[in-house]
Amino acid sequence: MKHFDIIEFWEKQTTIWNDQKKCGECWDFSAPLVESQASIHQLKEETKCCNHLFLTELEIDDVVTYDKKTGYPSQKYIDYSFDLYVLKTGALLSNNYNEITGYPIEQSNWNKIYKPLIDCFSGENVLDFCRALGYDVQVNRKKISIVYNYLSNIYNGLKIKFIFRLYE
Repeated sequence: MKHFDIIEFWEKQTTIWNDQKKCGECWDFSAPLVESQASIHQLKEETKCCNHLFLTELEIDDVVTYDKKTGYPSQKYIDYSFDLYVLKTGALLSNNYNEITGYPIEQSNWNKIYKPLIDCFSGENVLDFCRALGYDVQVNRKKISIVYNYLSNIYNGLKIKFIFRLYE
C-alpha cells in the first residue's frame, strides 16, 4: 500500500493557510512527533503571534479486510491517527471565561482563543488535500479538546485528535 508523507502534507497545508490568511491569522508548523519534544520547541520571533501547529502521537495502521465467503482481500486502507495541537502563546492567570471578577469577558481565552479556533476548524472542508497532495484523503475522526497553559511557553488552544484514512 502507498503511504503519504503526513509531515509534508502539514507543511503544505500550513503554507496554503498562510497564503489564504486562514481565519485572519498566520500559521507555523512543527512536527515534534512526541509531547516531550514539543516542550523544547523554540519560537521564532517572526511567528510568536501566529497559531502554532504541533503534530504528535503519530500512528500508522495498515488495514486489510477480507471477504467472509471467499477469504480474499476486499478492502485495503491506511489509517493515520495523530494529535494536532493548535496553540497560541498565552499568559498565566488569564480568564478562560468569567472566573476572575472584573476581568472583561471579551478578553477571555474563550473569546480570544478557543471560540475563534473552534470556529476556524469546524466544518468539513477545512483541509486542502487535493491542492496539497493531488488526491483526496478521508477524515474519519476530528475530536477537539481545550488546552490551557500548556508547556513552558504557556500555550492555550486546541488539541485535535485526527484519523485520516487513505484507501488503496
